This record gives sequence, structure tokens and C-alpha cells, in this order.
Amino acid sequence: DLKKKGGSLSVIGGRDELAKRNVNMLKQIQWSPALANLGNNTVRMAILDTGLSKLQPELWAHVDAYQDEITAGGDANDIPMGIDSNHNGLLDEGVGHGTMVAGIANLVAPKVRLVIAKVADSDGNATAWSLIKGLAFAHHSGAVVANVSLGSANEIPALSDVADWCDEVGLYWVAPAGNGDQSYAMYPAKISSVVCVTGLNSNSTKADFSNWDSSAVSSAPAVGVTTQWWDGTMGQGSGTSFSAPFVTASIAEFLRHGGVVQESIKKTVIEAGFSVDKINPKYKGKLGTKLSFIRMITNGFRFGYGNP
Repeated sequence: DLKKKGGSLSVIGGRDELAKRNVNMLKQIQWSPALANLGNNTVRMAILDTGLSKLQPELWAHVDAYQDEITAGGDANDIPMGIDSNHNGLLDEGVGHGTMVAGIANLVAPKVRLVIAKVADSDGNATAWSLIKGLAFAHHSGAVVANVSLGSANEIPALSDVADWCDEVGLYWVAPAGNGDQSYAMYPAKISSVVCVTGLNSNSTKADFSNWDSSAVSSAPAVGVTTQWWDGTMGQGSGTSFSAPFVTASIAEFLRHGGVVQESIKKTVIEAGFSVDKINPKYKGKLGTKLSFIRMITNGFRFGYGNP
């Protein structure tokens, strides 16, 4: 994902500023602040990523549980560690990624509680084992949906087995298709039970970098998203990693409002969205349906997935 510093403005207590900077994207997904702030029910949503920066206390105030799967006894802090785990000569390429993802999720679903699992180092690299441990921690911490904004071009059989376990215990998970402008989805997004998310421009055409695949379930904004950055300020990023939390948070809100998945979470998300095939004829059937926050919560009841 492409990330850049968005300015030195502190975002502590800055929800209104974040909403203002992302107003077009929030309109694009038909976000409703009234629905997002309605009621006192809550659910837990897990963020499996590079952790969450301690320099963002507003986000940490929403955290119910955290665990560092990279460093035993670590505090899941998302800060530079001077790591070059992919040996390309660049340090800490992934720092801030988890904080940005958590910020997007919290903006969309402010009443949802967070479970933070640090499964990737500050260079942005995770292992199958750290991801598996993170999913187990998410479930045991009471999360009902997990955002996994990570990807591999290679299939990892162990993750498919874990996906089956997630189905059994009722942990839904969401992952991005990837940013290679290729006709395939990365793993774990490619796994049949995972909600695969592609990226859109502001006019709902496919983002130039977004992958596409027949396994795609949902599509969401991917370009120029402003959110919290690891150093306590705002950052701006583009990538399908930042599309995924829009969808994850909307699923969490669906569940928080009493939605019940009767067939599959994928069917729930697909039916609540809007087709973008007409404006993306080259990618027909391979971008998923465009996320609609309102329809996820209100039409979900009409589809029979819950009671109002």
C-alpha cells in the first residue's frame, strides 16, 4: 500500500476532522453517522496487522484486548523498530499500517470495540504462524469479525484449515485482493470463506492498482484515505488494505445492530451492495458489489438476516 504523511495536525479528539477529510468516501459507501452512533450495544472487531500506536490514545481507548504475536511480551505498539525483515535495504516499511487500518475501522464504527493482534513486524512482514495465532487470539478475545489487511501471492494451506476453524467458531474475516493490478486475489482473500475486498476510485471505477478476481465480494474506497498515523498525527494512504476496514467495520455494525447471518457472510455483503459492473465492464463480476453501509444494516433485515 502507498502511504504518505498527511500533515502535522494531531488527531487526538479529531474524529470530526477525519470525517471531514474523508467526507466523499463516507458518502460513497453511504455511511450514516446516526446509525453508527445509535444504541449502546457493542461487538468486538479484531485488527490483525502491525499493531496500534500508543501515540494514538483516542484509538487505544476503544481497545478491549491486545497481544503481540511478533515479540513475546510485547505491547502491540505500532512504532519503528529498525527492522528490514525482507532484506531490501529499507527499514520499517510497514510501520503505521495497522494504526491506519484501525483508524478507518473506528471512523466507520465508533461504538465497536477493538481487539489488536500484532501479527506483522514494522517492516510489514507476517508469517502464517503469527496470523494463525492472531486469529485464535481474536476469537478467544470475543471478536466476531477480523480485518486482515495482509496478502501473499502464494497459497498457504494452513490458512485454509484455519479458515474452516473460523467458520466453526463464528469468526468472520475480511482481507484485500491486493495491489498488483492483476487478475487474481491474494491469499488469504482468495480463501472461499473470506470476504475479499477490491479497491475503488472516487467515481467507483476500479482503482488502478487494485487486483480483481471472481472471488471478490465487496469493493470500497482505496485512494487517498486519511486516517491516524503512528506518530500521533494524520496520514494518508492508498491501497486495498485501506478498502478492507471499511467493509470489516460495516460488518461489525451489521452485527452490532442485531443482524444475523443465516447463509454466509459473503452473501450478506454481496446482497447489501450495489453492482459496479456497468462502469467497470472490463472487470464484470470480479470486483464484488460496492459497499453500502446503510443497506448492510437496514436491508440486511429486509433480506431476513436479522430483526429490526
